Amino acid sequence: MEPTSGDCTPQEAAGEAGKLVGDASWKEEAQREKERLQKSTEQDPGAGGPEGELPAPTFFSFISELGLQAMLALGLAEIRGGAGPKRDLPLARYTIDLLGMIQEKTRGNLGPEEKQHLAELLQSLRFGFVRAAQAAEAETKKVVEPPEKKIIF
Repeated sequence: MEPTSGDCTPQEAAGEAGKLVGDASWKEEAQREKERLQKSTEQDPGAGGPEGELPAPTFFSFISELGLQAMLALGLAEIRGGAGPKRDLPLARYTIDLLGMIQEKTRGNLGPEEKQHLAELLQSLRFGFVRAAQAAEAETKKVVEPPEKKIIF
């Protein structure tokens, strides 16, 4: 004689009733999507996910982003379609100091490539800051020459 629903325990009956028919299919679909994304990331680790998503953050991208902010503040770079480079030396100094602090706090914890990238970026930005500060000083010291005296007959 086969067991009927009256022959099983309430827990067994609830276990069978609690399962949804589509329960396994969405899990399988999610697993396939996860595997597809993992394969695409393995093929091109620098690429982001689906279109519009950003790539995974890295130390290089973080440092480069700060470097770009400093270059914009120094007037060494401009945003396409913008009003042109505008110098903001206090902001540039602050951003360069942030990078210097990162270099100091990560000393001994960076790989050779990361260490070199940060050192070269800082050196370039510091030289750029000196040049930008000198140019700004020269602009403020420009002496407006009086107009030439003309002889009127």
